[in-house]
Amino acid sequence: MLVKNPKTFNLGLMLMISFFIVFYVIMFVPLVDNKTVIIYADDMFNSLAKGSTNFIPKYMEKSEKFVGKPLEMSFKMKAAGEAEKAAILFGKNGSTVTVAGEKVTLTGGDYGKTMLAAENDADFMFNNRGDEVAAKYGFNEKEVMYIWHTAFTKLIKELEKQERFEGSIFLGDVLTKVIEPGYNFYGIKPEKVKDHVVLLVALLVFYVIYTLWFGYSIYELFNGMGLTMTKSKAKKE
Repeated sequence: MLVKNPKTFNLGLMLMISFFIVFYVIMFVPLVDNKTVIIYADDMFNSLAKGSTNFIPKYMEKSEKFVGKPLEMSFKMKAAGEAEKAAILFGKNGSTVTVAGEKVTLTGGDYGKTMLAAENDADFMFNNRGDEVAAKYGFNEKEVMYIWHTAFTKLIKELEKQERFEGSIFLGDVLTKVIEPGYNFYGIKPEKVKDHVVLLVALLVFYVIYTLWFGYSIYELFNGMGLTMTKSKAKKE
């Protein structure tokens, strides 16, 4: 018979079954604000992350030193439609733009002012004011941020070709610290960690117990089947 210790095996089986019942409840049953526990926790951690991180004002201040530097270069977007929308963004922020298929050519623009305009859009998005971004350019606010991100990624390479390394490095930081948070945190309500300390501790304690719960059920099941680990005997010379 496979089971050598029924009492231990049954304990492990009971723990395993109860583990999966709790798993089902966490994943699929809406218990909090009409959300499942896992979605509620995910939303809460996103809100805490947003409430704890906002580098946009800092980068807008740093960008001032690039005002007055020229923005004259060409780059290729992924598709002609994206190039047309990139022309709208750069055109509304001081550049003269020529589009030929996927290729976008900028002349007469100001590198610092253009960067500040994109950062200002990201700030609107971060503060859940995307409708103002959409109204400015005439298309969806999240697509605006996507086009800024794609175009700036191309600009970084062009700046490197022009050996404007300070500008390219800074623009890389703007992508990750300003443009991406503006896009990713759009629509999320910011929350402070200090306002959710009890819930955070409760989730951490539950996580530890739930992990041990699963591990102990596996241990008892195998123990009940007689599969145990013992220390090997010392080899005699």
